[in-house]
Amino acid sequence: MDKLIGYFYAKTTGLIANPNYLMLLAFFNAALLMNFHSLYRTNLFAALLLLFFGFVSAVDFRFWWASLINTVLAVYFFVPKFPRLANHSNIELVAGTIIIVLLLMKIRKPDLRISGHLITQIFRVSLVTIYFYTGFHKLNTDFLDSSVSCVNRINEYALENFTGNKIILTRTASHLLQLATLFVELILPFGFLWRKTRKATAAVLLVFHGYLAFTVFADFSALACFMILGCLVDPGVKSLHPKTVFYLRIYLFFTVISLAARPFLDRFLMAEKVPFLHGVIFNIGVLIFFIHYLRNYAASADETRPKKITLPLLCVLIISFWSMKSYIGLGNSGNLTMFSNLITEKSRSNHLLIDTKRTKIVNLEEDNLFILELDNRLQYEKLQGYFLPVSEFKFKAANWAKRFKNIHCKLVYQGDTIKTANLSETDFTKTDWWYRFVNFRKIQPDGACKCLW
Repeated sequence: MDKLIGYFYAKTTGLIANPNYLMLLAFFNAALLMNFHSLYRTNLFAALLLLFFGFVSAVDFRFWWASLINTVLAVYFFVPKFPRLANHSNIELVAGTIIIVLLLMKIRKPDLRISGHLITQIFRVSLVTIYFYTGFHKLNTDFLDSSVSCVNRINEYALENFTGNKIILTRTASHLLQLATLFVELILPFGFLWRKTRKATAAVLLVFHGYLAFTVFADFSALACFMILGCLVDPGVKSLHPKTVFYLRIYLFFTVISLAARPFLDRFLMAEKVPFLHGVIFNIGVLIFFIHYLRNYAASADETRPKKITLPLLCVLIISFWSMKSYIGLGNSGNLTMFSNLITEKSRSNHLLIDTKRTKIVNLEEDNLFILELDNRLQYEKLQGYFLPVSEFKFKAANWAKRFKNIHCKLVYQGDTIKTANLSETDFTKTDWWYRFVNFRKIQPDGACKCLW
């Protein structure tokens, strides 16, 4: 077997010599596997392809082309839905596109060299920026309200999985978890920017994501593992210790097992238990690899900061615009605002530092309608009894009309009650192309903002 792998490796690899880059590609492949855990329901062939090339990476992480094939496949599925994807999927789309472009450039020009320190610097500033805005959006009155804070929903679900009993957080416990979440997201990640604090920062964040993986966030945790590893690797190291390769293979195999097991978990377990056990399988691999890696990790003593900061600064600016566009009225969903209790509507803005009455330059969210009744075929949307920006409703309605005929609904818009037995016959199915790029959450009619994705 080893001779066969060695022969195949000699014929198909060698383009990427640095083992740290190969390891990162394998970790990215694993993140894609975890993200497409439910693809088998709609496209079994594509799910099997992902599983096969994930297995190839696990057999030998040097087979970079396996990661490339899965990345191309993932981008193919992401692009038609962009940017209306989960936060981690948007990040994976951008990262995957960059990986594809760089690998194609490398194939075309094998002597292409990019500073390893520049790559790790981009990983660090990007991850710090992502964490920062994830925490920044939570600086609002409702996240800090123990009766509705999203820390309740997530932690109660996790604790119920651990104990088997329904748990209700006390007000004190909720406040402590709110503060802990803000610290972990707003402050702790800056530790990646200094050599002496990098290892401890990574350890705490891995524990944080390991805990979240026990809920429904194993897919996001897999992406976090990739990005955390990207902050740690030393591009100057030209070989990996055999034990590191061994534990890397174990991690990759556990992600493959996690994906392969998902259909059986869905079939034989109660739905609310599936994410927990899916996360358990994934976390075993994470624990085995990172205990070894961090035990033997030492930041490079001769680390040099890149002289050119254009690319790292550009990453910060792009992530900042993507996340902060909520406060100027260009959409508040899928841009790191998840589980934040954030309200950006002018009349009810709840952020402690930003008042959208003063910052909004586009009023799409303020032009909204109220959904009194919605066709039974669309109940999965859970929009009945909520406001929705007209632009968002039109985008959704246009897509509903392609799938269903004679959609019944009852709306209130600009003081008028509108009832129709066929939504396609109204102007609400007429959408502009750019509505796709300004996606909004549904708006509660009153009261503190409950936890929404």
